Amino acid sequence: MNWSKVDAGLASALTDEGGPRRYAVFVHLAADADADADVLADLGLEASGEGRIRTASVSAAEVDLLSDQEWVTRLTISTTLRLAGEG
Repeated sequence: MNWSKVDAGLASALTDEGGPRRYAVFVHLAADADADADVLADLGLEASGEGRIRTASVSAAEVDLLSDQEWVTRLTISTTLRLAGEG
């Protein structure tokens, strides 16, 4: 695992005990995003979006695999957005 590419929220989620689960993440790609996004499919990952940031639902093992790819620059966990003023 290349922890330098994993944001603090995702790192915390990965270290929480609770059994196997999937994480909604943003996969930040290097400059040649279109070619690299095809590799996501080759790895068996369904990714959504266009451009240099894609979203995917991944396991801890897949985070490990992605973090070691040179064309992945950052992995960040997706969180639920709330309207301003909501608790």
